[in-house]
Amino acid sequence: MNDKNIILCADDFALSAGVSSTICELIQMGRISATSCMTVFPEWYEHASWLKPSASLVDVGLHLTLTDQVPLSSMAYLAPDRRLPRIDLLVRKAYLGRLDRQEIEIELNRQFDTFVDAFGQTPDFLDGHQHVHQLPIVRDIVIDIYCKRMKRGYIRSCTDQLRWIYARKIAVAKSTVINLMGQTFLSDAKRKNISMNDGFSGIYKFEMSTRYSEMFKRFLMGTRPNSIIMCHPAKIDKQLKNRDSMVGVRAGEWEFLKSDLFLETMSQSRVNVARFTA
Repeated sequence: MNDKNIILCADDFALSAGVSSTICELIQMGRISATSCMTVFPEWYEHASWLKPSASLVDVGLHLTLTDQVPLSSMAYLAPDRRLPRIDLLVRKAYLGRLDRQEIEIELNRQFDTFVDAFGQTPDFLDGHQHVHQLPIVRDIVIDIYCKRMKRGYIRSCTDQLRWIYARKIAVAKSTVINLMGQTFLSDAKRKNISMNDGFSGIYKFEMSTRYSEMFKRFLMGTRPNSIIMCHPAKIDKQLKNRDSMVGVRAGEWEFLKSDLFLETMSQSRVNVARFTA
């Protein structure tokens, strides 16, 4: 049996110094093959300079952000107090048709511009923080940005076969909802001949006490070439604690991904980390 290549993507680059430095170290160690960047923070330009020397080793994407943080543009409707809403509120607005397309289009294009300004090139892929790129209205804008401004690379699909979601037995309800939310987006993107990954895992309830190493073995179940496993490793710092509620589990991911146990797990599963292949 031949080894298969999957994409192991560390999300949230630039969320804090602890997140970004950890991701840079994992790239140098050859443990991950992609990272997704948040450009809404003032530190983005500095952190981008840390990432540039390793850019040829991984796919570098744009993690489009519409929740919790401060937007780059004025969003009088979605962020009247200069703070983007929680994910549950955004989902509700999206499915009730209560999003202002124009202001979201301006914001996501601003995030794209900021990526290009700091990195000197368009991203290798697009996705969304907390999977927001799959939501109604947002997904149309994301596809439009790809078609008009990229014309290369790929967009993350957060869909997978239900049989593997059930077989992994990790956050089954959460994974199923995210999968179902992504089906329309997947169909729309395929109609535009946009390249997408084939399979997605890495979702879990971030308060779970199960060891990450044990969950990761199950994330590998059912992976196919060009499947994505997302991860969120970090060294914990004050800035991360101020910006995100997902803190403690990040350190556990970092410890596993840099360990010999990670290498053993990948070898036993006959899986390699690799960049996306169109």
